[in-house]
Amino acid sequence: MPYSKSKEYKEYMKIYTLRRYHEKRKNAVILLGGKCVDCGYKHDLKMHHKNLKNRTMTHKKMWSSSQVVFLKELEKFYLLCKLCSKEKSKKDISNVKGLTHGAYHAYYRKKCRCDECEEFHLDYLLMRKEDRAQEKLNTL
Repeated sequence: MPYSKSKEYKEYMKIYTLRRYHEKRKNAVILLGGKCVDCGYKHDLKMHHKNLKNRTMTHKKMWSSSQVVFLKELEKFYLLCKLCSKEKSKKDISNVKGLTHGAYHAYYRKKCRCDECEEFHLDYLLMRKEDRAQEKLNTL
């Protein structure tokens, strides 16, 4: 039964790549200092590029690259905690001309996750849910 072997292999590879990702991420955090560069917090850390123009690959591709390539790319990163990351993203997005926080464009197009944009997103989802319910009633 080649199909069962194929299924087993896929499951093995899924576990292997997940384990490899976690090992590499743990090592990356240690190599980058293990704490937020802004506030020193040691939990919920996110990796940020120092300069987006210098990146040679995406985060996703980085985890599956060789150790040499991984370490070279890692030099282009620094760590921020979740809160500092949100603030940095908000600041970066605020520099975009004509961007208004708490609006569709900021949340969906620019991926801003500040409090205003998160609140907009929840309101927007609720409004869409109500609209769909109303449409269902109208079609009956």
